[in-house]
Amino acid sequence: MFSSIFHPKLRLLWLDEVSMADEEYLEILDKLARHYTGVDKPFGGIVLCMCGDFLQLPGIPREANQAIKDPYPEPSSSS
Repeated sequence: MFSSIFHPKLRLLWLDEVSMADEEYLEILDKLARHYTGVDKPFGGIVLCMCGDFLQLPGIPREANQAIKDPYPEPSSSS
């Protein structure tokens, strides 16, 4: 799925509204880029152009992001 994003000739990746991304998103993007390019440099050596209105909204808190990813978490067994 993600391999189509990382074309062998990809040199620049444009990320708009990056202020809405949390650190986990960027870490995953970094790992995927390193994997698919085979280059052990930040983001696989791809130049990132990050833009957005950094003063408009705060980043999404990790807790809220987790609620989006897993809206129905398993109940804990410890009561």
